[in-house]
Amino acid sequence: MRLDGFGILVEDMPKMLRFYRDVLGFEIKESEDTSNVYLVKDEGH
Repeated sequence: MRLDGFGILVEDMPKMLRFYRDVLGFEIKESEDTSNVYLVKDEGH
């Protein structure tokens, strides 16, 4: 079984983006004022 994606609702998108990018190491291409983000980490593994 493989999980390809899931959704998380947050109240503070800029704070969430910084955490996932700076602490967890996700590649995030969207700006902090976006309402929808696609997180990528270790793509292809």
